[in-house]
Amino acid sequence: MSEPVAIDDSAQRPRVALALIHWRRVSWVVEAVESILRSDVPVAIAVINNSPEDATALEVALGGRASVVTPGQNLGFAGAANIAIERWLSTSIEYGAIASHDLTVRQDTIRLLSEALDADETLGAVGPQVITKLSGAGSIQDSALSSGIVRRDWLPGACLLMRRSCVAEVGGFDEVYG
Repeated sequence: MSEPVAIDDSAQRPRVALALIHWRRVSWVVEAVESILRSDVPVAIAVINNSPEDATALEVALGGRASVVTPGQNLGFAGAANIAIERWLSTSIEYGAIASHDLTVRQDTIRLLSEALDADETLGAVGPQVITKLSGAGSIQDSALSSGIVRRDWLPGACLLMRRSCVAEVGGFDEVYG
């Protein structure tokens, strides 16, 4: 398990702590990290590695661009997300994001999501429009709109941005659901 990346309080202080939940696809994580690093806001990136056998390959492939936490066993999505939440809450960063290791974001995605939370304090979490790609084709999940905010009872785990106070009130993920 690698040491956490230090987060300083300079002008480039991360606006969001984002954790990718990884399982057996090192190349996907590398692409996800590269996508996130192109964001127009600073982001602290961690990879929660549910594949202990990939630990060395993951560290080498990421080359220090993200911190890597390897719990030693596959904790499932919820267990890994809870580790990420615990790490995020130990910082002073206001917003935390959980995402799948195959995430690709536009340059403005993380900024727009954080601005949505900034604009409405009644929102506890927000998520982007999710487009799944299988064999080169893409499909939009029914839970997403092309623009604007719509209130939902749930958000896909593919990518969600959470407000610190919301997570402090309701807690993390229920590990019964994996």
